[in-house]
Amino acid sequence: MALGHYYMAHKTGFTLKSLTQALHQAGFSTSAGKRRAQGWDLWVLATKGPMAEEAIRNLAGRVLPG
Repeated sequence: MALGHYYMAHKTGFTLKSLTQALHQAGFSTSAGKRRAQGWDLWVLATKGPMAEEAIRNLAGRVLPG
C-alpha cells in the first residue's frame, strides 16, 4: 500500500446490520446495538434466549457506551 497498491487493502468489517445478522445466524435470538460515528465503533448486546424487545433495548441503553 505504501507504493500506492490500494487494491491490497483489507476491506472487511461489519455494519450494524451485518453484525446483528451474523449474530442471529450464529444462534443469538435477541440483540440491540448502536454505532458511534465519532469512534467508528459498533456495540451490540445479544442473548441466546428470547428477551422482550423493550427489555433488551433498556438493558443496552444502560450497559453500552454512549
